[in-house]
Amino acid sequence: MLWSCSSMCAIFKTNPEFFMQVVAGKIDVGEFVRQLANVSSLPNFQILVWLISIFAIFTSFIGFDLGLAQSWNFSLKKY
Repeated sequence: MLWSCSSMCAIFKTNPEFFMQVVAGKIDVGEFVRQLANVSSLPNFQILVWLISIFAIFTSFIGFDLGLAQSWNFSLKKY
């Protein structure tokens, strides 16, 4: 939640037009991460943004897989 709020605030402060496109749902994740990485000119910050984004995607993938496996396990135990 903190990451979402801080990234949206940073985007809003640096590029309000882009923020409005995000709110309208016209921007994909890759564009959002690129814009967020460009908020600061510090290369270490840009690397941090990419690492956190990759970590978030990876953990979402793991959570989805675990939920799907549990659902299949529950469904198969019925039969």
